[in-house]
This record gives sequence, C-alpha cells and structure tokens, in this order.
Amino acid sequence: MNLTVFGSRSLYGKEVQQHIIQVIGKYIPDMILTAGDPLKVHFLNYKKNGQGAPDQRSKAILRETDQVLFIYDGHSKGTKHEIDLATKLKIQHEIILMDPDINDHNQTELQWKW
Repeated sequence: MNLTVFGSRSLYGKEVQQHIIQVIGKYIPDMILTAGDPLKVHFLNYKKNGQGAPDQRSKAILRETDQVLFIYDGHSKGTKHEIDLATKLKIQHEIILMDPDINDHNQTELQWKW
C-alpha cells in the first residue's frame, strides 16, 4: 500500500508531525510518496512541463498512491487543487484541517526522528 502526504506550506511543527505519524501507523504503508522531503520524492520539471509542472508532479504522485493524507490550512490553493484531483481520480483520502497559528514558532524546520 502506498501512502501520499500533501500539505499546506504554512503548517509545520510537532502537531503536524504527530498527525503524519498517526496516519502512518493506521495504514502501515509499504511506501510513502511526497512532493517534499524524505522518502520518495517527485521533483518539479519546469523544463518539460513549464507552468504546468506542479500539476504534473501532483498527478504523477497521485497515480502511484492508494491513500492520501492532506494536511490543509483551509487557504492553500495548491493543496486545495490536490484535494480536488484526488477526489476526481477517486483516490481515498483524509483531510486534516489545521490552523497555521498552532505552529510551534520556535521550530522553523520539522525534525524527523524515525
């Protein structure tokens, strides 16, 4: 089972990390796909796809996944577009709506401890 994690850039910190770890424990995926750091990374290809590069990357990731976790701030156009794509492609997904004000402002980068 492949799990994808997408999220709004305005969200970070320990609470986000806890949600991701909880969903990983729930599904116990064989692979985790993401548009950001660790694990399997899909990079943007502006040379090939021009301004459509972010959309093409999202579609490539979604074609490989069985379940998606969205961590959404309720405002990000990119994350909303990815939610709409997952819905259109009939991919199972969960949405965790979070307020950016909950961020741990002392933590500028999410530190993963696996």
